Amino acid sequence: MEDHIFGTFSTDQLKFLHERASAMGVQHRARLLPLDPSPGEPFTLVVTSGTEFPARAIVACYTTDGSEPTLECTQLPFQRMARFWSTAAWGYVTEWHALVPPQSEGTLFRYRIAAQDGEGTWFWADWPQPKLAVEEVLVKGGESAPLRAEPGRPTDFAISIDHFAPPTWVQDAVIYQVFLDRFARDEDGGWPTPPSLYDLYGGTLRGVIRKLEHIASLGATCLWLSPLFPSPTHHGYDATDYFDVEPRYGTKDDLKELVQKAHTLGIRVLLDLICNHVCNEHPIFQKALRDPESEERNWFWIDPSYTPHGYRAFFSVETMPELNTDHPTVRDYLIRAAEMWLKEVDIDGFRLDYAHGPSHAFWADFWRAVKRAKPDAWCFGEVVDPPESQLSYVGYLDGVLDFHLGDALRRVFAYGGQSLLWFDGFLRDHDAFFPSHERFSRPTFLDNHDMDRFLFAAGGSLDRLKLATLVLYTLPQPPLLYYGTEIALQQRYGKSEGYGLEVSREPMAWELATENAELLRYFQRLGALRHSEPAMRPASRETFYVGQDDYLGRHERDGSEILVLLNRVPASTTIKHEALQGSFVDLLSEKPLALTGAVTLEGIEGRLLKRL
Repeated sequence: MEDHIFGTFSTDQLKFLHERASAMGVQHRARLLPLDPSPGEPFTLVVTSGTEFPARAIVACYTTDGSEPTLECTQLPFQRMARFWSTAAWGYVTEWHALVPPQSEGTLFRYRIAAQDGEGTWFWADWPQPKLAVEEVLVKGGESAPLRAEPGRPTDFAISIDHFAPPTWVQDAVIYQVFLDRFARDEDGGWPTPPSLYDLYGGTLRGVIRKLEHIASLGATCLWLSPLFPSPTHHGYDATDYFDVEPRYGTKDDLKELVQKAHTLGIRVLLDLICNHVCNEHPIFQKALRDPESEERNWFWIDPSYTPHGYRAFFSVETMPELNTDHPTVRDYLIRAAEMWLKEVDIDGFRLDYAHGPSHAFWADFWRAVKRAKPDAWCFGEVVDPPESQLSYVGYLDGVLDFHLGDALRRVFAYGGQSLLWFDGFLRDHDAFFPSHERFSRPTFLDNHDMDRFLFAAGGSLDRLKLATLVLYTLPQPPLLYYGTEIALQQRYGKSEGYGLEVSREPMAWELATENAELLRYFQRLGALRHSEPAMRPASRETFYVGQDDYLGRHERDGSEILVLLNRVPASTTIKHEALQGSFVDLLSEKPLALTGAVTLEGIEGRLLKRL
């Protein structure tokens, strides 16, 4: 089953269209070898040209002084390296390489890529843009969209030559995600009952302050707040001002108090920042619409060709016009906002919404500014794209949300469509594909505000939720917990039933903390173990046995070891192995065990064993 999280890749048709567009025209897509060049290290730019564009020459035009590159700048020639067949494009694709000489630390290497056709005309990469082609089909329907070749519009690229890396505190992080309007009000009491989940429920920053002890009890060391900027909607992903707090949530002073009290409890605080688009009520957008000659007009993509609104909008949503983040004034505006929150409020970083909207060049500038403002800030992006695309953000962000691992967890433990044998192989390949977690963070989750809750997907099974959470908390990357999961907060409808993304954004039912006290204790225990047992964040995993529905493996870190045992079906099972001999403690029940080579697991059960 395909979840909403892969909306732009949710059908074979969309996947094929993406592959076809990627094999056409001239494509760089920020591909570098190595991924994140160090100071003093040469690196290679990788470009492909499609069969319908017989490129005669390709060059990279670059600057190192921060200025915008043009064809008159210093050029690096590309060399043909290989040809391969693309069935999607039904033609040969040529791969080109250009070697960039070593650059000194602190250099911002800005570049554009131009390709010359047989008639001597220069065309700018990247085109066509696969993302735009897929979005058009997703929004408008139909079998395919015209692959718009816009060779006159260059794509900006940049790479910062530095030693930036995720902060060390991230390695031990447990993240708790709060949807502000739905988490907690200023005072205890019931929620209002508006007509729909599109309406406002009245959650506030002071409500979050009141519930910090609850968050801390889960072992959470990082709090992700949904967008809190002024906005007309409950979700806030359409800001009208990036320098203030939405009044219904509270004030900037309330946020400062929240951050200070969270820090006292050992909890860092992240804001949800949207750099791809704004609200159509944003004063700058309104001025751009009114005055075609205004400077603000350049902040957006306003043109009659962008149907039906006359401007490019996020998935064609009229209320969310997209920003031209490569425009210097737009870039500076967003960076100044980020710097303000870091310096004035002591925010600890950002979850970056729809991070594959802005260009890599934008993120190169943004990440440099964030690290200079607060070196231990954490920036991870929402990039709902294939792993190859996610990998391209190494050297541009601290990491990306691991949608693919989240999807795998749901396939195996919620829907049951894949086996533990498949999952074990997926984990091995997935971890090998990406850099280490010390180099590139991949926060992982079971659900979030844009998906059906895991509990809903699992048919209400608390046992499946507990088992999946155990697996989540025994993986190397930071686990991310969506508010209410720990007390079995449910939803009334599924996202496929036509009720929109809001169905998993029900208000927090705090009374469930008593009703589902055993489940809450389970989450609290896993959170505590995540910090007390180094092997819960394994540096290595060894599979002793894996079948379709049961698993035994050893996790190790810094000399600490635990055994992980899983059974994902309702029937009990017995796992036999020589590793299951001796004296152990069950880390969940805290009871000692004397084993003689076998362990029986009840239906849909997980165990964590530590040798005494």
